[in-house]
Amino acid sequence: MLTFNPILRLKTRVIGGSSPGELRVRKELSGIEIWVLCRELSEVLRGAYIDKVYHLRDDVFVFKLRVKGAGKRELVIKPGMCFFLTKHVWEKPEKPSPVCMGFRKYLCGLKIEEISQYGLERIVKLKVVGKEEYALLIELFGKGNIVLLNGEGKIVQLLKQGKIGGREFKRGIKYTYPKHPPVNLVEGGAELIKREFLSDPKLTLAKALVRKLGIGPPYIDEICMGFNPSRKVGDLSEEEADLLISRLMSVRERLVKGDLKPVLYVDGGEPLDYSVFPLKSMEDKGYKAREYGRFNDLVDDYFTRLILRGWREEGEKEVSKLAVVVEKQRRLLSQYVKVAEENKKKADLIMTHINEVDEVINLVKSVKGSPKDKLKVIREKPVIGQIVKEIRDSKRLTLLLDGEEVEVDITKTASENAKEYYEKAKKYKKKAKGCEKAIKGLEKRLQEEVKAFRKDYTPAVARRKRWYERFRWGVTSDGFLVVAGVDAQSNELLVKRYMEDHDVFLHAEIYGGAHVIIKGGGKKVPEKDIKEAATIAAVLEHEHPQAAAVVLSELPAKKSSEVLGLLGENLRLAVRSDAVEVVVLVDGMVVGDAVDGGGGDVDDALHARLEGGLEDVAGSLHVGREDLLFG
Repeated sequence: MLTFNPILRLKTRVIGGSSPGELRVRKELSGIEIWVLCRELSEVLRGAYIDKVYHLRDDVFVFKLRVKGAGKRELVIKPGMCFFLTKHVWEKPEKPSPVCMGFRKYLCGLKIEEISQYGLERIVKLKVVGKEEYALLIELFGKGNIVLLNGEGKIVQLLKQGKIGGREFKRGIKYTYPKHPPVNLVEGGAELIKREFLSDPKLTLAKALVRKLGIGPPYIDEICMGFNPSRKVGDLSEEEADLLISRLMSVRERLVKGDLKPVLYVDGGEPLDYSVFPLKSMEDKGYKAREYGRFNDLVDDYFTRLILRGWREEGEKEVSKLAVVVEKQRRLLSQYVKVAEENKKKADLIMTHINEVDEVINLVKSVKGSPKDKLKVIREKPVIGQIVKEIRDSKRLTLLLDGEEVEVDITKTASENAKEYYEKAKKYKKKAKGCEKAIKGLEKRLQEEVKAFRKDYTPAVARRKRWYERFRWGVTSDGFLVVAGVDAQSNELLVKRYMEDHDVFLHAEIYGGAHVIIKGGGKKVPEKDIKEAATIAAVLEHEHPQAAAVVLSELPAKKSSEVLGLLGENLRLAVRSDAVEVVVLVDGMVVGDAVDGGGGDVDDALHARLEGGLEDVAGSLHVGREDLLFG
């Protein structure tokens, strides 16, 4: 299967060719594509159990399924857009939404018995059964919805409530399907299809195909090749109508026969559109086609990236908005700090010149006349006349204190004016602190948003676990898979379910030892690989750091590291720390065994240790020496 760059840039195209060259993203599945998807997924979903329901952002739902023979799978549903089984990793929220909790209440633990489509309407129905029977309806048109019905057809849980498109959505009432659903192209005959297609002469060809037969883009262009999709149905001649009907029947035949080759159309290396089978209308435009084995895989790749791209764009917009707010708050903070400093400075200047300021205030109040007359009198005073710049009115005057302009209220004393400035400085200082706190919160949120949309943008492919990963396993030098049980239950499961002809079975002659099989795959397993597997069996038999250290010391460094990886973390650490000391200890025990057993002198025993390797060490571990080695 061909794939494309995960950082997807999607071109868009106006349907029906009304504006050549203008592009827009196709964000929904057509009726016949939903029919194909239901048919593909039926075998997988039938009999699957719903383990969990997750509600992601932008009303994307992920249903975690338990599929017989396939393990865990995830069904992604985006109302109004798409649904598909995914191979990608979708990050789940920590807390479920109230809507999600409602769906979990009814659906978790139930079995999917059937998946079907309502005619060729863009509605998917999942029949789920348990103690009671439910129908989960996924509406993939308009803004979409997810509705759960009980056995009586009444709504028990739903995503969106209210009146939508003339239909009412509310718990406890019966669900109503859309009126005038399109004729099922797959089930209808030529006469029915022709009669329905031509039933409304005022409709354009494009609208007639969508509304009457459930056929959307890009199949409209394929069927209308040589015709203007904006042409009215009533303007067709008999021959033209027959030509269009023959093309419709050709599409029907391909769907019924399963003659499908899903393709993604690419323009300049960028995905543009897709279809369930190759379209000549797309090839004629020079678009390159990338084939997929299954339509679901195409939908998964296309819509996963489309959804995540939308999330990124939303994230970028949110980041831009937050950045603007942060910048505004920073400017505001700067203003607050500046005003606070200016007011404090003015207050300080008044207190520094408090006697002169009081003298000016008293003089201004005592002089009769207009502000201009008062200023003339004050100017004649040798000292205070130099600090008065302007008398603005009967209440305010501007002073020059150490070169700075300070406005004072002549109805108040100098200290009262200073106090007023101090209060203003205090007020704006408090505002500045609040602004700083707000900026820190916004910056933290901004960082989270940046992290979120960057993380969401590139989808990762989920790695499916192999059957042997529930056990302990390794690979021999020649590539044979070695699998060992973890406990008595897994030992039994390993042999009964997974052992086949040509596999090699190993088991130490000790109670509780691990069952080990070498998967031959129809080939004869070499003696060297059997010995390596026996080493693994010896290590796993005791799971004791000293025993493991000795056995592993008999392997090449690379293979020893592989076997070491099978052990628990605590045991691995113990093996590494004890290895040198224990090898010396057990060497001595092996020698002692040889001497006590009359097997020759010490030199012969050491030679046997070096030549026999694992066999000698395993002998001292397995035959009556546990009390010495492990006591």
